[in-house]
Amino acid sequence: MEESRDFRKLQIREFPKKALRGTAEGRFWRKFKSVKAVQQPGAVTHVEFCDCAPHDLAVTSSTRAYSGSLRQDGKALVAGGETGIIQVLDAGSRLVLRQLKGHSRAVHFSRYAEDKVHIFSAGDDNTARWWDASSEESLLRLGGHTDYVRCGATGGASRDVWATGSYDHTVRLWDIRTGKCVMQLQHGRPLEDVAFFPSGGLFVSAGANYMNIWDIIAGGRLLKRVSNHQKTITSVQVSSPLGVATQSTVIGGDGPRLISASLDGHVKVYELDSFKTTHSSRYPAPILSMAVSPTLQTLAVGLSTGLLSIRKMKVQTTEAKTEELDSDAPWWKRRKERAVRKTRYYRANLNDQRMETTDYEVAQRKPVRISEFDKLLKGFNHKEALIAALECKHPDTHHGSSLCQASSTSRPSCSGCLCGDAGSFIGY
Repeated sequence: MEESRDFRKLQIREFPKKALRGTAEGRFWRKFKSVKAVQQPGAVTHVEFCDCAPHDLAVTSSTRAYSGSLRQDGKALVAGGETGIIQVLDAGSRLVLRQLKGHSRAVHFSRYAEDKVHIFSAGDDNTARWWDASSEESLLRLGGHTDYVRCGATGGASRDVWATGSYDHTVRLWDIRTGKCVMQLQHGRPLEDVAFFPSGGLFVSAGANYMNIWDIIAGGRLLKRVSNHQKTITSVQVSSPLGVATQSTVIGGDGPRLISASLDGHVKVYELDSFKTTHSSRYPAPILSMAVSPTLQTLAVGLSTGLLSIRKMKVQTTEAKTEELDSDAPWWKRRKERAVRKTRYYRANLNDQRMETTDYEVAQRKPVRISEFDKLLKGFNHKEALIAALECKHPDTHHGSSLCQASSTSRPSCSGCLCGDAGSFIGY
């Protein structure tokens, strides 16, 4: 009889939570946190990491200099300019070591070859050139484009093959051993960036709001057109497989990943099986340049507003976690870890003493708390209970149907006293 007299609280309807559709790779890229935002004097038109450790970052942010690129050993830097002169500078002292003169217009692409002696460049005079940096002599003049040449790349199986992308909508592959164009690809729009896949068999070209994936081994066959941006794609990069392999336990794969940046302010990551987007990051302004470090630990993005955004992935090692739990640390630094460790099967007191096998728990009875509308229902104040329920703003409460259900199940005599009948409450 005593149990029948106890008041039964109103049961709030619970609905299943939405399933999280996050992937392992998405969680990996979300670990990149902003560590620095540097305002540059002009729009950041180019960013590039050095291949050797510690992977210094070269940033170009001027209307007079373009495409600053570090040599493989990080000791020298080459950059094009608005005047058409290519300058080689000492990375330490910033002294000008060489000046390569031959282009008649602005040079928007310049890179050191793998042998650290030769330089490849391309400019607005519709030509590309192959230089001997030691003698400042132009060894090859590669003509064929009919508009500005704004981008280039090398890589893959043969370092003797260079690619150039032009505003004439074409990509040309050059063999510097013969000085001839060995392949021509029709992208369909002005080219903004190009890149080789590490294997050398695939090639990506970016122009307008889409990218084309080409099979070079099959004679330049178009494999896929990827269009996930709303505005022009300004930068593409294929992440190093070595860098991804070091994170294989996180990402779930050891292959490269395709990354693109656009004027719509998004950086997108694609997996290479179906070229579907696996992650997307939003930036506050149009993106002009983007680069990922060879170790896949740092992401640098240059914006049109002159802001350089650097995001770094911070990996907490086991040793670091152990140091955080050191007893010499202040108690407020260990409070979060203690809260995690205080589970049903593990207890820790203020002195960090662990639970022994001979210890036992004493159950503490918690006071039963009832809501405001339960108190009013307990006193048969149904009108005020309805108002209180509507004002509680509980996200999972269907006030009308819940109150009506409670009144019709726990108190059958009151099933029709709340605004007439039960049906009038459906839909609140």
